[in-house]
Amino acid sequence: MIKCIPAVYSVLFNVKMVVGILEGDINHGAKELTRALAEMGDEAATLQSIMTAVIRDKGGVEGVRTSKEPTTCKSILWLNRATTFITMFIRGIHDGKESKVASSTAYDTILKPYHGFMTKKVVGTAMGLCPSADVIRTKFNLPDEAAAAEQMGAFLALMEPLTAAVLALIEKNGLNFDDKV
Repeated sequence: MIKCIPAVYSVLFNVKMVVGILEGDINHGAKELTRALAEMGDEAATLQSIMTAVIRDKGGVEGVRTSKEPTTCKSILWLNRATTFITMFIRGIHDGKESKVASSTAYDTILKPYHGFMTKKVVGTAMGLCPSADVIRTKFNLPDEAAAAEQMGAFLALMEPLTAAVLALIEKNGLNFDDKV
């Protein structure tokens, strides 16, 4: 399901650079997890076992944080941030917020604290360019607001507990780094 999320960004945002940044977090994270599953064997049975192995192999949490090469733990962190962003955005629309407000609120809360100056400017500006909920519904071929609410509700029922559980695991392992990208 998470591999389907990048396509949503293209519908929501018209700025290719922003779509690329947001899609990159998901695509890279999914690719890295797939690689870890293939290479780690039994050590990749759970996210916890993956994190434990990477932390061990990098000499501790600080080794994961300062690693110059991408790590599976960092990929999990950014994958969860990206999916939490889209989940919070969908929650906002579902709860009746204007799409621009929902996208800006989700960005300010979830991603902005970890973005450097230029990324903040580009992505922050793009949040204000998000189409209306009616345009989004049309782009997703949903016939009416009831159908959209049903689809959003099903998405939220899956993603809100998932992203919360992954964040709890990230925090439990000391991997919720506040480094900027």
